Amino acid sequence: MLDGCATHPDRRLVPRTETTVRVEALDGGAYLIAHDLGTGGMLVTTRDARWPGQLVRVRFRVPGDERAIHATCRVVDVAEVPRGIGLALQFVGLADEAREILRRFVKECAA
Repeated sequence: MLDGCATHPDRRLVPRTETTVRVEALDGGAYLIAHDLGTGGMLVTTRDARWPGQLVRVRFRVPGDERAIHATCRVVDVAEVPRGIGLALQFVGLADEAREILRRFVKECAA
């Protein structure tokens, strides 16, 4: 298993893996922390409120890969979390190479 990830059972159509990854909001807002991550999206916490339907451009790296992933995400839900504001983000703009990096990351975490 890669450092920085753990798998868990999930009801999503696209599997995600638990992790802690710092995500930069490219609109100048507060950074986000991804707590789970997959090829379809991620659950993040932040201190800046965003609302369902809102788009946010982000940049981040997954553990074990130095390449930066750039993505456009849509806020699909505001999630209850112990601290901060939880946001369920769906990738709506993600290059094929970035999707492959994420697919490999989730697969390696499950191994």
